[in-house]
Amino acid sequence: MKKLANEKTLSGMMRHNARRHPVLLLAAAVVFVVTYILILPALTLDEEEAAQQGGIDAPVAVQEVSDVASDAEADAPAQFAEGELAFAGDGYSVSASVDAKAGLP
Repeated sequence: MKKLANEKTLSGMMRHNARRHPVLLLAAAVVFVVTYILILPALTLDEEEAAQQGGIDAPVAVQEVSDVASDAEADAPAQFAEGELAFAGDGYSVSASVDAKAGLP
C-alpha cells in the first residue's frame, strides 16, 4: 500500500465526503417524497372523480340493451348504404366508393 504524501489531503477528502453525505440523503428523500405526492392522487382516483376532472378520458360505462325484435324485423335483410362518399377540404379532397359489403348503415 502506498502512503499518502500529505496527511491534509486525506483529511480534506474525509471532510468533503462527510459534508456530501447528508446532502445526498436529503436529495434522495426529496425525490421520493415529491414522486409519492405526485403519484398518490392518480392512484386513489375513482371513476366519478375522474369524470369530473378535465383532461382525463374515463371510459364511459356501456350498458347492454336487449331489444327484442319482432319476427318480421329479424327476417328482413339489413339495409346498407351504397354509392360514392366524398369530402373536400382546404386543398385536398377524399372520395370512396362503397357497396353493401362495406356494411355502412
